Amino acid sequence: MSNVEAVLVGLVRESLHELLEAYAISTEHTVNAPGEPETTAFVGFAGDALKGGLLLIASDATLRRTRPRIGSADDEPGQRELSDWLSELCNQLMGRLKNKLLPRQVTVYITVPSIVHGRDLQPDQITGSDGAAERVGFRESAGSFQCFLNAEYKPDFVIPELPEGYVSQQSEGDMLLF
Repeated sequence: MSNVEAVLVGLVRESLHELLEAYAISTEHTVNAPGEPETTAFVGFAGDALKGGLLLIASDATLRRTRPRIGSADDEPGQRELSDWLSELCNQLMGRLKNKLLPRQVTVYITVPSIVHGRDLQPDQITGSDGAAERVGFRESAGSFQCFLNAEYKPDFVIPELPEGYVSQQSEGDMLLF
């Protein structure tokens, strides 16, 4: 695994763990059970030297359990509400990754999340010699979340270390007005 791939995979793992923790979703590393109904959200990213996408895959049971309640507690969320929730989580995950890349002088632009439904969703890992691919799985009490990273980068691309003494000036979820 190259240095760029190791840094990217580490940042994605850290971002996903922090995101799930922010919603009090306790997890352990794992993979989905076969045949479990799943929803997948995809968000692409691109910059001068780095491009790719993140897929966030979740079981329907997990989405039902973790989705914030709106309206009556008896309201059962439909597939549209579950898809919206996963899209929001995917968007926040990519935002967290972007915020970890920015202080390292790596800028990426983000697409709008897209949704796919199915069973046993298994994206192919497509990389050349200058790419990164990783599947990171987390299981929680109702089902599971999985994250799939696929990225390509220029051969001379390097992700710098954080500047010495760097401390983020904002927390994830803070609103910044300028």
